[in-house]
Amino acid sequence: MGYIAAFFVDRFLAEAPEGLDRAKLLRIVGLPTLGDIDPATMVRADDFFDFLEHIAAMGVEGRSIAVRVGAAMRCDDYGAFGLAFKSAETLLSSFKRVERFGKVVTSIANYAVDQSVDSAFMRVLQGEPRRLGLFMTNELAVAAAIAISREVSSIEFSPERVSFSHQPPIDVSAYEEAFGCAVRFHSKLDGLAISKEMLIAGNRLGDKKTSEFFDLHLEKELASMADDAGLEQRVRILVAAELSEGVPLISDIGSRLGMSGRSLQRRLSDRGSTFQDIVDGARRSLAERLLRTTDYSLAEVAFLTGYSEQSTFSKAFKRWNGQTPRSYKLSAQTRPN
Repeated sequence: MGYIAAFFVDRFLAEAPEGLDRAKLLRIVGLPTLGDIDPATMVRADDFFDFLEHIAAMGVEGRSIAVRVGAAMRCDDYGAFGLAFKSAETLLSSFKRVERFGKVVTSIANYAVDQSVDSAFMRVLQGEPRRLGLFMTNELAVAAAIAISREVSSIEFSPERVSFSHQPPIDVSAYEEAFGCAVRFHSKLDGLAISKEMLIAGNRLGDKKTSEFFDLHLEKELASMADDAGLEQRVRILVAAELSEGVPLISDIGSRLGMSGRSLQRRLSDRGSTFQDIVDGARRSLAERLLRTTDYSLAEVAFLTGYSEQSTFSKAFKRWNGQTPRSYKLSAQTRPN
């Protein structure tokens, strides 16, 4: 499950067109409607995509909001990650740090650096699912990369070109204004090309010792995140093993993992997930497998996935898949091997 730092939500709310219900937008991403947004919080990628698509539905102004927000980003907005970008000695080394440490702010729209003799292409890694919210997130990533490059470069920065794999919006004027270069749509890749001159010119505040300090800090942060990388999978396995006895309590699963239920919920939240998300995912995965590969009755499948009533199971399954368990089972049986 993907995630993105909540501070981006705050930036989008500041730019959102008049007339949007901001309280509703916060509910979409599961954030409180009162008080400041905690920048350390992560929101789920799918919720963030829903959030962007809701804004885009307002029309042209809403559709171009990702580019406007990206163009207003500054290194300091990203905390230690932004300071690592700023203190790197060249833009090439700045983007190498984006490639290496990008996951401290998001698991979507991360970069890979593709180098050639005369330039480099900062490629936004393809994500899933391919939907408008993802396309807008990629636009945000490119616009922000250009904005902070202009902030740190010792020479006037301009990319050689920007490309996106999705189709162009109705009005591309905001894109041309933000990027200041050719913008290609329907391309094979998302990202920006930077000339060798720009890459090696040097950053205004580049300093090797400062850069090494932030590298160390971000390495520790990544290591901490890696400790949690398999947490959702471990929880899912434990939940799936208990479902035939009913849905386990988070306190019981936490105890099996050597922590309290509250600590487990907090660590899952830091990863953009919840215990209920994992329970639903485990139930859905197990139900689909049982319907595809066994002759169990629907009542038996309901029992094995932790439902005391077949009708409740059927409603949940239809919510997950858009069809009843019976229809799913029949369609699975008629698929060619």
